Amino acid sequence: MIFTDSKLGVPQLIQSLNESEPVVMPTETVYGLASKIDDLESLKKVFIYKKRPFFDPLIVHIHDRRQLRELSHFESPIINDLVTKFWPGPLTLVLPKLSTVSELVTSGLDSVGVRMPNHPLALELLKAVRVPLAAPSANLFGQTSPTTAQHVERDFPNLKILDGGPCDIGIESTVLKVQPSENGIVSLSILRKGVITQSAINVALKGSTVKFQWVQNLDIKQSPGHMKHHYMPKTPIVFFNQPVQINDYLTTIRNDFLKIPDIVEDVTIVKPHGNITRSEKIEFSSDPLIACRELYGKLKKSSEANSQILVFEKQHYMVGEVWDAFLERITKASSLQYSVGP
Repeated sequence: MIFTDSKLGVPQLIQSLNESEPVVMPTETVYGLASKIDDLESLKKVFIYKKRPFFDPLIVHIHDRRQLRELSHFESPIINDLVTKFWPGPLTLVLPKLSTVSELVTSGLDSVGVRMPNHPLALELLKAVRVPLAAPSANLFGQTSPTTAQHVERDFPNLKILDGGPCDIGIESTVLKVQPSENGIVSLSILRKGVITQSAINVALKGSTVKFQWVQNLDIKQSPGHMKHHYMPKTPIVFFNQPVQINDYLTTIRNDFLKIPDIVEDVTIVKPHGNITRSEKIEFSSDPLIACRELYGKLKKSSEANSQILVFEKQHYMVGEVWDAFLERITKASSLQYSVGP
């Protein structure tokens, strides 16, 4: 059930949350399937409804930076600088967690991901419910994330959905791990790319009183969406690193689909049936921020057409940190990937 009026919708969603039933809230990134972090029954339902494996951690959403103290014992001027610059907004901080945070939220990890969404209805709901909400994207596991209430309703028609309109950002938040070290230098590592880039973070921390260093964190399992395949639409995507004549590759594509497994890391790989005769090229804006906003909506819409495969061709101008975030999503969403040319 979709609520377009927050005066009616917020009380309805709070009622469901108090009855241990997850609800759907809008954010500036994607719509989230939300549960109170202190309600184990509701948290389990989030995983069950999404068909999400329990090894994939959830991001906790808050409305006030003081709520960080309920989640993490780690305090640093670095965190204050990041929060001041980027919250509310699409930046998730992965911090050492307090023991009171359920392992269902963190998938048994010793860290917790936290962010403050930049959406008035999400903040209104969070303030009214008074408890941080754990909220992964409101879609079935491994499939395309929703950026409208209508997208969500197709997967979860029986849940209460607060309609906040189309998402402004359109891809998931940047996930930044912030870790103390013995030498007093704070370690930073990006576990998931987003529209808040490493360059922007460097600028925000330029005047910091605490030293920090960037590290290549290999344990990406501390971030949601870390699997090789994710965000997959109902029609398979074939990724090319440059424009091609697709008809030259149809036989190769068909044969390669026969070789790949049906399931990888609990994600069902989308495949076409039979000979491939119908393909559709998917194109996006040349502005990376607009392309991110378009991404999931276009993938969902294209999947409703009568095509056997969707073809994405990386363009020469798709270079830079925001494009990297876009390409990371569409690469994970692809069933097959090809690198062609010299």
